[in-house]
Amino acid sequence: MIDSLAFGRFVPRNSFLHRLDPRTKIFASFVLITTIMLINKMQVLFAFGLLTVMMIFLSGVSLKAFLNSVKLVLFLIIFTIIAHFLFTPGQLMFKWGFLQVSREGFNQGITMSLKLFYIVSVTSLVTLTTSPMALTDGLLAIFRPFKRIGLPADELALMMVIALRFIPTIWEETDKIKKAQMSRGAQFDTGNIITRIGHMTALMVPILLSAFRRADELALAMESRAYRVGIPRTRMKIMKFSPWDYLVMVLLTAVLVVVVGYRMNW
Repeated sequence: MIDSLAFGRFVPRNSFLHRLDPRTKIFASFVLITTIMLINKMQVLFAFGLLTVMMIFLSGVSLKAFLNSVKLVLFLIIFTIIAHFLFTPGQLMFKWGFLQVSREGFNQGITMSLKLFYIVSVTSLVTLTTSPMALTDGLLAIFRPFKRIGLPADELALMMVIALRFIPTIWEETDKIKKAQMSRGAQFDTGNIITRIGHMTALMVPILLSAFRRADELALAMESRAYRVGIPRTRMKIMKFSPWDYLVMVLLTAVLVVVVGYRMNW
């Protein structure tokens, strides 16, 4: 069951990443995503893959579970590559009939797809190694200073966590509804692309109804447990930075400074 997990699902382990403070992981994801966006060389992005492999190893999550968590964006990655290949002008690299691929389009397509993959990978590793409660507490701790300027920190943290956790729920509901309709004779894998899209639209109404039902159940569950946004709560586990947390934040900040300095020609 764990290997079939989708994006947004927590996998309980006792790994290095699991033991890090949730605030550290949120900060690290922000720094890594910023660093990824600043990198514009394909060779450096390929080297960044080594860091991704190391993070997967430190997470204690199986490779299959990790790949299942990022497969939701596979279509978007392929679309990004094709769009840049075909529509970016520049020096001709390959031609087949009316299809032309420029060298600039090839480089941009690979670069953007790698960036997208790494960003989703970083976000996925945070959700795979952080429980919903810890993630909520971490986001709330980060947003709390902004309450002084009127930012609804409690509501924002809760909204972000619920949105992330609903992704695997909706994914599972979609798979169940699709299999139920296929058992009644529905065909989703036949015909051309237009026909398949038409078949998939038949899933939209039951998926939306299921999402509303799940949201209502979640609201009732929270209300029955007397959960109120903004009211101070006691915590079973107090968040506290360890030496490893400080080391991770210092190292990643140093990497970001180096990348920013390189881009600005310091």
